[in-house]
Amino acid sequence: MRALLIDDSLLLRMMVERSIRAAGIGIDEFVHATNGKDALQVLLTDRREGKKFHLIVADTNMPVMSGLEFLEQVQALNLSPTSKIVMVTTENSEEHLVRARAAGSRANISKPFTPEQIKSIVGPLFTR
Repeated sequence: MRALLIDDSLLLRMMVERSIRAAGIGIDEFVHATNGKDALQVLLTDRREGKKFHLIVADTNMPVMSGLEFLEQVQALNLSPTSKIVMVTTENSEEHLVRARAAGSRANISKPFTPEQIKSIVGPLFTR
């Protein structure tokens, strides 16, 4: 299985990757992107090559293209209809949560987070 991790912070991407590996979900390939625009390019390239992501974890606030803008583009272009999508955010307003759900997010992870929180939120998405 494959995961796309999108965050402008390498440190946070690595923490999310380590946490997902520790969760034992079975994801063996991780692709990193530093913003939503780069992540869209990854999805478009993978679509042409017949590849897919099983999990997408996107930060909300990034330069160039935010996580929410990215998700809305993914949905509009139907780029990853079967991916489980999780947002990582410092924003917990109802408006933000509604917009994230409408764009396809299955869950939100609030910053700051622990590896245990990542495991408890992402793990169940793959056991249902």
